[in-house]
Amino acid sequence: MKYNVELGFENSSFVQDSDLYCFSTDSVILANIAKIKKTDYVVDLGCGAGIISILISLKRECKKVLGVDIDERAIALFNENIKDNSLHNKTSSLLSDVKDAPKKIGNGTVDIVISNPPYYLESSLHGKDATSKIEDNGSIEDFISCAAKILRFDGDFYMVMKINRLVDTLTLLREYKLEPKELTLIAHNQSSDPSSFVVKAKRGGKGGLKTKMLYIENEDGTMTVECAKLYEGVRKDG
Repeated sequence: MKYNVELGFENSSFVQDSDLYCFSTDSVILANIAKIKKTDYVVDLGCGAGIISILISLKRECKKVLGVDIDERAIALFNENIKDNSLHNKTSSLLSDVKDAPKKIGNGTVDIVISNPPYYLESSLHGKDATSKIEDNGSIEDFISCAAKILRFDGDFYMVMKINRLVDTLTLLREYKLEPKELTLIAHNQSSDPSSFVVKAKRGGKGGLKTKMLYIENEDGTMTVECAKLYEGVRKDG
């Protein structure tokens, strides 16, 4: 069943479908943590219904945003969100397997690639959102390989992933010449271990990794100041 989620600024909203995967805090953090300039061409790999693409398009003055996904229903919902938020001038969709995307997008043509890929290795999950959470339709390596191909030299790749895939991710990034530059570990609060992370990697970048923690809530259950800033309205980086 479809329902609207208010995005909290500019009278904008986001349509989700309860029969499909619904976006999480990780997606919102990823969309807001990326540094994007006015001239940037941004590609969102595995976009689903498009929450990351929609937030970037609403909050940033980038050149254009392209969302890529293999799921026809998700792409249809993404197109609906583009229309409802009047973003068709700079936001578009591509129905494609991530492994085929470089042929359609072009190698070395993109400034920023951003992705919230499937988290889990095996088909141990079942139900409405299993397709978007397991690697049956694209592994971490497939997403990283695609990003490495379509990014221009010195372009940036941002990805969110569960903490138990950290070593896999960093190893694959270097294998594909995407140098990890910033690592944000995400924990529910200061009493919790990190559950996920966002990594920024640069195509052709030099070695040197900066790390930081992001706590979602204070011990009293209120949102932290740092996390609240990521949920704020329009922010212009470029």
